[in-house]
This record gives sequence, C-alpha cells and structure tokens, in this order.
Amino acid sequence: MSRDEKITGAVILVAIVFWILESTVNIPAAVTALVGVSVLVATKVLTPNDFKTRLSWNTIIFIGTVMALGNVMQTVGLTSWLRVILKPVISPILGNIWITVIVLPIIIYICKFVVVSLISTGTLIIIALLPFFQTTPFNPAVIVFIVTTSVNIWLLSYMDAPFLTGSAAVNNSMASKGSLASSSLGYMVINIVGLLCCVPVWQLLGVV
Repeated sequence: MSRDEKITGAVILVAIVFWILESTVNIPAAVTALVGVSVLVATKVLTPNDFKTRLSWNTIIFIGTVMALGNVMQTVGLTSWLRVILKPVISPILGNIWITVIVLPIIIYICKFVVVSLISTGTLIIIALLPFFQTTPFNPAVIVFIVTTSVNIWLLSYMDAPFLTGSAAVNNSMASKGSLASSSLGYMVINIVGLLCCVPVWQLLGVV
C-alpha cells in the first residue's frame, strides 16, 4: 500500500468506528465525515485540484437530494397521504401469509418509484401497517423482514442511493444501467421466491 492508501484506510477505519458509536460519543456522522476529509486534505491525500476534477459534484448533489427526500415528504405531509392511500390496498392481503409475501413486495417495488429513500419507504409501509399488527394471523416481525428485503431495489438508477454512490465511485465504468436494471429485476424475483421459501420455516418457528 502506498502512503496515501494507508492514510485513507486509517481515516476510513476510524470514521467507521465513530459512525457505529455515534449515539454513544454523541458526535454526528456528518462531523465525523468532515473531520475525515479535513485529515485527508491536511495530509495532502486530497488536493484542491482533486475537488475540482476528481469529484462528481452533480452525482453528490443528486445523492444528497435523494437521501433528503424522505424528510421533505414527511414535512409536507406526503407520507401521511400515501399511508391513507395504501391502507385499503394493503389491509386485504394480510389475512394470508402466502399472499402477503407475494403482493406486499410488489407494492413496495411500486412505492420505490415515488419514495426513493430506502428508509422512508420502509418506514412508510410499516407505519401504514401498524393498525393491523394486532389482527394479522402472523408475527409482525415477518412484515418487518419482508419490508427490509424488498426496499433495496435499483431498477432505475435514482431508486437506490448506495447504487448511485458505487456507480459514481467508479465513474460509471464497471456496469451499464441496462445490466444493473436486469440484475434488479432478478433480485426482485429472487426476493419473492426466497420469501415464499421462508414461509415453511416461519411456520416451524411458530411465527406464522
């Protein structure tokens, strides 16, 4: 490893530790990130010219916008409106676990076209289902599991911030959008098949 690689590795390692312990040390993740970048600049791993030529600022701004959309939607009340719209659609499918593991992921896939944030989509679906947790014939943890595996799709590039970050890191050079869309379709199918395979296991565990 070169000098710059060693410094970068050390900064990332320390940053990960502080991000994990954010609530314990009470240091916001953004502050940790800024300190890390400052160290890289101070040690000349990053130069002013790097900021001008090597960073994809349009992608960074887009990712920041996408990740902030969840908070914006909550502030303007759009998540509450969507929750009201989704309730009559979701409630009929919760009576049968086999229907739930097929239809609920599809509903989540559709929601991802509008609510691009992974966390916001998951939160929206779970909040919409909260009134039904007491009446579902299976453990609510099953719903949380379904939501968790279903929100992470990247059919279109704007639908997944981690995808955008990875793509920007390699200057969009390692995979085409078409191939990534195909892999997302594959994941969406495999996700539903995997959830169907989980049902017998959940039955054995007594949660269904």
